[in-house]
Amino acid sequence: MTEETSTGLKDISQIPKSEVERIVQWSKLARNPRYNRCDEGWSGFGKNCFGYHGYFAFLDATGSVSSPRAHEGFYLSGLGSATGDQEGNNNPAVLISGLATPSMAEIAVRGVERGTAIDIIDICETPLLVTQTTIPKLKEHDLRIKQQDVLDLDGLLEMAEHRGLYSAVVTDAFLTRFHDDEKHQVLESFSRILRRSSGSLITTWRIRDEQQDERGYGTELDREIFIENVVAAAEGLGIPYTLDEIGAAYNYASTMTSHGGQSIGEIRSMVEQHFKDVRIESTWPYKVYDVTMRTYARILARDPKNT
Repeated sequence: MTEETSTGLKDISQIPKSEVERIVQWSKLARNPRYNRCDEGWSGFGKNCFGYHGYFAFLDATGSVSSPRAHEGFYLSGLGSATGDQEGNNNPAVLISGLATPSMAEIAVRGVERGTAIDIIDICETPLLVTQTTIPKLKEHDLRIKQQDVLDLDGLLEMAEHRGLYSAVVTDAFLTRFHDDEKHQVLESFSRILRRSSGSLITTWRIRDEQQDERGYGTELDREIFIENVVAAAEGLGIPYTLDEIGAAYNYASTMTSHGGQSIGEIRSMVEQHFKDVRIESTWPYKVYDVTMRTYARILARDPKNT
């Protein structure tokens, strides 16, 4: 994971070329007709999610968006703890919920022991197909990959029962894709598919910034600066780009919405309605760049109330 500069942008000089090339390849595959299923995917990004799943990895390779890589150490630590030796945690199992790219799956396979059961779900099949193709270490695990809407509780329960419930659910900034009533629905579902006492939700959540609008992706000036940053980073890293990628970058900045308008206290209050043991740390004073500068809550919630 690379360090952040004072502007919040990653110091691209520290990013290995092989890592950049791998992430760019994810983006190319996501746009390939053999892998792209966005016409039947997520409806929260306009007509379909092609502009999101097709290009997010390109933007991540330039260090211009927030991805699981910005919280890598937190996820590795949380997964290691949740799936480690402890009472009631025989045959550990992990659910990865929601993917923009294969990044979270790549982190997860390093955070758990070989052979750990891993289930991966997303409402869109595109990132599932790309992940299955590009993360060979997944073959070392008892793996299931399924197109699944997280709001479909019956589908989640069916998957969880097959695993004897989950040791951990891990997801990156996922809850901010939902309005508050749906946030509670998702938290309720997660609490029901996790193991009693030892089951852990490991996630991040954008903290409210009074200077941000409700959508959380800034002004037209912010979007113009974002495009300049993407271009500068792509050129600095030697990433080929065309007007297609630049247009997609602007579309991302002007379309994406984050329902993360909560303070740490409000986030804690929401999560504590579903979990007994909630631990939250802020990334402050370090901010993460994603069109605008933002601060995240890193959440480890254990002992679900509704198991």
